Amino acid sequence: MGNIVCRACLVRCGDQRLHQLARRLLVDLEIPEDACHVIAVPGGAAYAGLATLLQTVLSLCRPEQTILTIHEDCLAGAVHQQLLDAYAMARQHTDRIRMFIFKSEGGWEEIQYPAAEEAASHV
Repeated sequence: MGNIVCRACLVRCGDQRLHQLARRLLVDLEIPEDACHVIAVPGGAAYAGLATLLQTVLSLCRPEQTILTIHEDCLAGAVHQQLLDAYAMARQHTDRIRMFIFKSEGGWEEIQYPAAEEAASHV
């Protein structure tokens, strides 16, 4: 069995409140659910073991893009800086990365690459 190529790898918090919001994000990005590998872990992109998980998924699935997310009011304590740290780590494996913060009211905000690169370089 060869490697699977998928459209995207989405990293999100395992909090089930985000399930529908993550699905809406995929629809907005025009990525079919069945073409996306989802990693749902406590804290999303802030998950301490993300480097190992992401490296495995990226090598096996070879996604066209990687989507890193955290959310406001995260019970695992995810914060903005951890999203930037995850971006810097993921850049070692891929350069097609998008980042989003899921908002408490149900929407999301995309964090742009230049701001992420500048912030991550000051870590």
